[in-house]
Amino acid sequence: MEVHWKIELNVLLLVFGLWIGATAQIDREQLDSLAHDLKWGALDSAGGLYFSTYPDSSWGYYYKAKALHGLLLHDSALHYLDAFAGKQEPEYFLLFEVERGGVWNSKNRLDVADSVFRSCEARYLPNGFPNFTAAYQLYDRWAENRWFAGKPFESEELLRKGLPFIAPDDNRLIARVNNNLGIVNWQLGRFVEALNYFQDAERAYRKAYGDEDSRVAKALNNQGVVYLDMADNKRAQRHFDAALEILKHAETDVNNTYFAYSNLSIIALEEERWNQALDLSQQALDLLSRGQGNAIARMMEPLEVQAAVWRGL
Repeated sequence: MEVHWKIELNVLLLVFGLWIGATAQIDREQLDSLAHDLKWGALDSAGGLYFSTYPDSSWGYYYKAKALHGLLLHDSALHYLDAFAGKQEPEYFLLFEVERGGVWNSKNRLDVADSVFRSCEARYLPNGFPNFTAAYQLYDRWAENRWFAGKPFESEELLRKGLPFIAPDDNRLIARVNNNLGIVNWQLGRFVEALNYFQDAERAYRKAYGDEDSRVAKALNNQGVVYLDMADNKRAQRHFDAALEILKHAETDVNNTYFAYSNLSIIALEEERWNQALDLSQQALDLLSRGQGNAIARMMEPLEVQAAVWRGL
């Protein structure tokens, strides 16, 4: 009887230990999922819970900083990253420094961010990166930095440097890097190349998130913009209409819905469909009250469409 009790106790302890380990892993996966989906408020709450549950873990600092960065509380994010200094496992130091550079990007201190990224590459590139996810994020954030600095050629080069660190089946990152390469090529006036990248991004978004996800609509919008610049209004309209069809089921994605309506109003204006141009531009304006960011600057395009309509009438 005593032998059986000891065996049962050992089994219970083993199961409990496995459950604790699995729970920690699930927690990290859930936090990563919230970050991927840009759910910053939920990540802040979940990160705080993780922080209190595992006070000696570096990850509590990381997820709190990431959430605060997403919520535009940049100084608070830097506070957590500074508090973390000296406590990190060497393997993950790069991940934290990349987040720090990203915060400086968001504060529009592009020079400081660029310095952080250069320091990271100089430290790790000669001997190899210890963490592929962090290596990809380094080049992704650095490319964003150079793009905002008005240096698209440098941005393109950095995006390509990050490609070897993406797993072949990681469609989320494949979609992101193709979307960013599409933006850079579009900015450089390479419309055919941009279109190819945006199409690759669309395919990867569909594989990663399904056909009805708003990120698929974003890729369709981007293709529509390229077709618009190529003076192919029919294909542009088809892509904007397809984006709106998806966005009917994604009411929170105001930005992509706004851009679809705004661009459709431009097509209607060019084709002298005056009433449609007015209606579509007004729908774009109505969305701004629900959106975020610089609404005044974004308001100008629909207002210009309306002004042109009245001049045409």
